Amino acid sequence: LLSMNITSLYAGAYKDKNVALNVVSDTATATIDMRVPPTMHMQEVEDWLTIVLQPFPSITYTVEATVDERPCR
Repeated sequence: LLSMNITSLYAGAYKDKNVALNVVSDTATATIDMRVPPTMHMQEVEDWLTIVLQPFPSITYTVEATVDERPCR
């Protein structure tokens, strides 16, 4: 079972270094911790993300860290 947890979320608009109220931000950033089970390959996860994000071409992602894949026991 692939698990995902949002660890940070940032969105907001600023004017003169103050939070602008009643403004819809044009960008947002999220950090998502994804735990890939040993029964799943990282390529499967990346393929799944490509399919899920296809309707949203402006969304991008970056893989910040990985571990070596190990065969299941």
